[in-house]
Amino acid sequence: VGLRIEQEQAAIDRAQYGSFAQHPLLSAADYGLTYHDTAAARGIYTFCNCPGGFVVNASSEADGLLVNGMSLAARDSGRANAAVVVQVMPERDFGAGPLDGMAYQEKLERAAFALGGGGHCLPVMAVESFLCGAAADGLSRSTACTAAKREADLRTLFPAEIYQGICAALRHWQHQLPGFLDQAVLAAVESRTSAPLRILRGEDHVSLNCAGLYPAGEGAGYAGGIVSSAVDGMRAALAVLARYDRAHIPATAE
Repeated sequence: VGLRIEQEQAAIDRAQYGSFAQHPLLSAADYGLTYHDTAAARGIYTFCNCPGGFVVNASSEADGLLVNGMSLAARDSGRANAAVVVQVMPERDFGAGPLDGMAYQEKLERAAFALGGGGHCLPVMAVESFLCGAAADGLSRSTACTAAKREADLRTLFPAEIYQGICAALRHWQHQLPGFLDQAVLAAVESRTSAPLRILRGEDHVSLNCAGLYPAGEGAGYAGGIVSSAVDGMRAALAVLARYDRAHIPATAE
C-alpha cells in the first residue's frame, strides 16, 4: 500500500535518455524502481508507471477513495506518474483472517476519503512537504490529474514505519534517477496493487465451490498487473474451450 507520485516527464526523459531526451523517435521514458528498507525489513517499489499519463480517481465505494494512473497511446500529458508502495503483511500490519486484508484496504480508503474532505477529492501533498514539512503547495503545481484535488497532510495516513519507508525510498530514487522528485506531487491512496484474497480454483481453472465460475486475473488473486492479468485471462479462456471440446458440446449450448 502507499501513494501515487506524479512528476515532470521531461525530468524522467533526461534521466533515462540523457542527450537523446526529446528525440522525435523516442516515446516518453518509463521507470521501475525498487528499494529495500533494511530497518523495517520491507520491500518498496514503484508500480504501474504511466509515462506521459494521468492520475485518476479509481474509487469504487461511496465512502472510500483510491487513486490509479493511466496513459493514452500518445503519452503526451507532460507528466509521469506511478504508485509508490510498501510491502505489508498479515499478523504484522493486519490480522491473519481471510478477510482481514480487505478490511485493511477499506480502512485506508476511508481514511483517504476523509482526508480529501468527503467529496471524492483526491488528497494531495507536495513531495518536499511530505519528506520534511517544507511549505510547498501541491495544488499550485502543473498536474495531469483528472480528478478534483484537496491539499492534505498525507503523513497521517500510515503508521510511522510505512511513512518512513516511503520517505527513504523517495530519497534513494532521487539519487538513482535525478529529477525523480522534480515538481512532484503525491496523491492518496494506493491500496489495490494486488488482491488481498484469492478465489481458489482447480487445475481446470474452475472455482472449487462454484461450478461454471472461472476466477481469473488480478481481482481473483492470480495476477499482479495488466499483462499478467491478460495472460491469466487467456488461460481461463483456453480452459473454457477445452471443457467444451472434451464434452463435444457447441459453446452456444449452455
